Amino acid sequence: MFPPIILHIVLITLPFGLLSQIEITNDFIPQEESLSIFKSTVNCGNDTLLYAVSKATALEYQSVSAPELYVKIAQRFEAPQEITVHGACFYAYTSLFGSAPAAITVDLYNIDSLGLPDTIIASEPTTIPFGSGTPISDARMCVSWPSPFTTSEDFYISLNGSGTTEPLGVGRNSFSNADGQGEALSAVYYDDLSGASYVKWYNQTTDPAFATAPWDYDYLLEPIVSYELHTAMSVSADTACFGSVICVESDSLSPILFNSMYNTDPSVISETNWGNGNTSNGDSTCNSYTTSGNYLIDHSVTMEGWKINCVVNEIDSVEIEGPIADFNYSIMNDTVLFTNTSSGASIISWTFDTLGSSMAFDTTIIFPTNGTYIIHQTATSSYGCVDSTSQFVNITVGTDERETIVPPKLYPNPNSGIFRIAFKSKQEQIDLKITTIGGQLVQSFKYQDVNLINLELHELPGLYVLTLNGNNISSSFPLIIQ
Repeated sequence: MFPPIILHIVLITLPFGLLSQIEITNDFIPQEESLSIFKSTVNCGNDTLLYAVSKATALEYQSVSAPELYVKIAQRFEAPQEITVHGACFYAYTSLFGSAPAAITVDLYNIDSLGLPDTIIASEPTTIPFGSGTPISDARMCVSWPSPFTTSEDFYISLNGSGTTEPLGVGRNSFSNADGQGEALSAVYYDDLSGASYVKWYNQTTDPAFATAPWDYDYLLEPIVSYELHTAMSVSADTACFGSVICVESDSLSPILFNSMYNTDPSVISETNWGNGNTSNGDSTCNSYTTSGNYLIDHSVTMEGWKINCVVNEIDSVEIEGPIADFNYSIMNDTVLFTNTSSGASIISWTFDTLGSSMAFDTTIIFPTNGTYIIHQTATSSYGCVDSTSQFVNITVGTDERETIVPPKLYPNPNSGIFRIAFKSKQEQIDLKITTIGGQLVQSFKYQDVNLINLELHELPGLYVLTLNGNNISSSFPLIIQ
């Protein structure tokens, strides 16, 4: 046992050999000493995996220099997909009792069939400055391999202190608080005097110190990695009619998105920008288009790395077709000329109350008697999308007839009670009445100097009649509230 060091370092009992100048300390990591994580949105550039330190409730140091029985320590990392390892960061210091900075190598291993370090595939020597190990930011170091290594299999990062006798301490998280969380990721190169080999730290029971209570912690090793992030989406339709619901679904996502070593937020953030001002979240999501046009659908997936955000986008398009049915009419005695003003239509069909129908774009009808007739027009696009509209025509031969050259437009219709009435020109005075089909007055309004009327009605769903009267207008519309 070594003399206690006053101040904030607390000694704990050591169950294995230790150089006289290095203490294993249990030093709480204050918030102000935590590493600052500044994130930038990049397309999967280099990230440093702070997985082990994220689990740490306290920082401890372990001696790894000769002639300790544990002169090499290693930490395993998963490779859920192809990963490029550029280097690693770690926490270490040479005790002030030493004669020179300790020389070590930082090694990258592949794994053997037992899941232990097998062959060194990258190595970088470095020296560890003098220090005390606190604050932890002073003990943090990083190295890069001469050439990055790409692998699709799990790998180990190792610190090798077998070549130094200087008092070297290497950082780990708390064994007393079981900060390894039972994942058995750490390994040590253990010499039981009959031969040295790597063993899994968590499962190590050869040494009597571990016979009853295996030690559960991780070494604070942080690979510097890069990787590709991809997504593929499918769109439910390339062409559809307005009012249709279009859905997207993520067909494939990078496995790394669901790995907690790399992604700090396992609830993968998927967002779809539908191109019409709407956005929604989720791997499978839908949107309704109410107007025709070509829309770009931008489906993005964001991964919250440790020091970066990775964003990948896939863009597709959907063509929303939809004719807009519309027509004007002009009256001369009992003869009415109907002029089609629809847009996006390849087929026009008319229904003239009970008098018959027509497939002409423009048509003329002679009405047999005075009265009010409902005219229904259906417009169909080349894709098969359909829109319809209706207007009332009043035939009053022999009375004070006023022509409606360009009737006002009521839209949308059907509606939820919220709709507009647009006039081609400003109207000095308008009397507006809404009645039931049976003629019972529901509401009435008066307007002056308007060319647009916005209405919001709170009536039960059904069919109503909207009548407009003014200096130059006399029109009636079927009003459908859904």
